[in-house]
Amino acid sequence: MRQYYFLVCASVIFSLRGIEPILNYDFSEPVIRQGGKFKAPEFIGNVEIDPKQRCIQIRPKNYLAIPDSASLSLLDGGTLYAVVYFDDDGSQDGAEGAHDMLFFKNKSFLMGKDRGKLYFNLGDGRKWKGGIRCEVPIRKWCAAAVSVTRENHRNKGFCTAKIYIDGNLKGKETWEIKGENNAEQVTFGRGWGGPWFMKGKVAEMRIYSAPLTAAECQKISEASLLKLQKK
Repeated sequence: MRQYYFLVCASVIFSLRGIEPILNYDFSEPVIRQGGKFKAPEFIGNVEIDPKQRCIQIRPKNYLAIPDSASLSLLDGGTLYAVVYFDDDGSQDGAEGAHDMLFFKNKSFLMGKDRGKLYFNLGDGRKWKGGIRCEVPIRKWCAAAVSVTRENHRNKGFCTAKIYIDGNLKGKETWEIKGENNAEQVTFGRGWGGPWFMKGKVAEMRIYSAPLTAAECQKISEASLLKLQKK
């Protein structure tokens, strides 16, 4: 496996309401940048650097593992964000390329491509509760985000998920969630239950411990995509 070198950053491009990502990997610079409280990811398999695009190239059975990530949870709210390029539309269910996984923590949360749609599923640490989908660009760079807000009504816990593409709200769902965080590790590019490996490119990965607003998702998405266009 190839060695990769990370430049540790004390801050990020935007400080949103004083909120900085707890996980921040930027592969779009000449030197890979790392921010937040988590260490550099572990590259499993032959994850490659694309020197022209300045991004990482992920193929089936190659993925990233996030060290010491058992504490990561969205049950109290948070945001998953990634700048990605999907190679295949995966129109046939079950075929290679049909299901591209981005963020995955078993029975807690997942974010990926289910054929031609961005898919998010939230769990209670023991089982999956519900999913939400929206159309996602194929063979084109896009900024994908899911923001989760914890809401309490009459002693019941609910989580509302909003899904964004390039900063535009594309869907919203609310589920009743009871449960606790489990001790599973977070991976990127790999999931369970079938051929859920990513086939594409990744320029940025972030996780926030708070739900970002629509305006904040718009701001960071525009900045990420503009940076790719300037290469």
